[in-house]
Amino acid sequence: SQEEKAAGAVAWGQGDFEKAIEKFSAALDAEKSGANDKTFLKTVYSNRSAAYMKTNNKNAALLDANECLGIDPNWPKGYIRKGDALFSMAKYTEAYNAYNSAHRLDTSDLGIKNKCSLAEKAIRDSANAPSRPSAPTNSSSPTYLSSAHAYLRLFVIVNAVTYFATAYLAPAVGRFCYRNFVVASIVDYLVAVYSAHGLPKMSMEYAQRVMLDPSSMYLFLSFLLLMQRPSMLAMAPIVITAIVHSTHYMHAVVQRKNPDMLTKAEPLVAKYLPALLKQSSESWERLTTSAKWRLFDQELVHMACYCEVLQGLVFILQLLFPSRNFLGTMMWWQYLQMRYMMDQQGPVKAAFSSIDSVISGWLAHRLCPQVIAKGYGFVRTFCANKVKIPEAGEPAPSMSSMIPKCTIS
Repeated sequence: SQEEKAAGAVAWGQGDFEKAIEKFSAALDAEKSGANDKTFLKTVYSNRSAAYMKTNNKNAALLDANECLGIDPNWPKGYIRKGDALFSMAKYTEAYNAYNSAHRLDTSDLGIKNKCSLAEKAIRDSANAPSRPSAPTNSSSPTYLSSAHAYLRLFVIVNAVTYFATAYLAPAVGRFCYRNFVVASIVDYLVAVYSAHGLPKMSMEYAQRVMLDPSSMYLFLSFLLLMQRPSMLAMAPIVITAIVHSTHYMHAVVQRKNPDMLTKAEPLVAKYLPALLKQSSESWERLTTSAKWRLFDQELVHMACYCEVLQGLVFILQLLFPSRNFLGTMMWWQYLQMRYMMDQQGPVKAAFSSIDSVISGWLAHRLCPQVIAKGYGFVRTFCANKVKIPEAGEPAPSMSSMIPKCTIS
């Protein structure tokens, strides 16, 4: 069981949170059938809860946090895990109670105190926030605003596909579609930010909420595209995200108007989608409907993050050629730095980690010149320091204090 736990920790460090969950689960099964060490069990439950949070499986994270507390009700980390899961579910009062329980058990931990403060702010914000239309899910009836927003996203997708098809065959049409795509994307994310946070307010709490919203990051990305030469790879994150939202909307519409169509489509979905999402047919059938949607969303979000990081590498490589764009490269990496530091669920960090592992493997080859490996090591260290979360007592940007540290034992 120790070997499985260690393997889970390695997978965590590499950003492979699904594998980490698998290894931690194996460690738990082995320990329960063996020594049944309570300290070991609560630690691995805590680790698996953190891994579930990284995959956005909030309910499973909460269950594992409760398992920790069932084993040791006086363990601060168990309450922290519980608070993190509840906070992600927008159950801010319950999250505050959990964080406060951890604080009572360990009054010296500044991280716990910061989490209590964030939960208190969230409680105040949710109490003062104006009522806003919620985004449609696969089980909701679309509202007028959500319907208009969905059509806007479909317009984004259509223009992107048309650009991909005509960029080289009919450049004039391609440029027209690209402009439509960028402008529609900007409007799309302005609507998304308004729907989530309301009209702009001159307050730090509002600014913090907006900065932590991925829609704000993609709004910035849309403005970047407005100033860049057209690039399919740079467009891909916005297209993929639009596909995710449009799929949910279309499912809700069809479910409301013609549920028989969904029944007829299920065999096709069960035949092709599991392979695309790296699932076996047997495991796919065992998943609940909500778990299938969550897996679909998660895989596409990860794909979008990979495209963002790869585009950043393309910009660096382009510096070696006459077509280089120094300003574009600098702004894109500034965007990636913000994305990395504001990444609460982990897909951006996982994309960086995965791509870094591939590049490190290439550079470790005996035929690779050492100067290239050293150059990459310098760039890698520089980027890591730029997004490093300061320890207690170190100077830090004000927004950094909002990013909770998440570690495993």
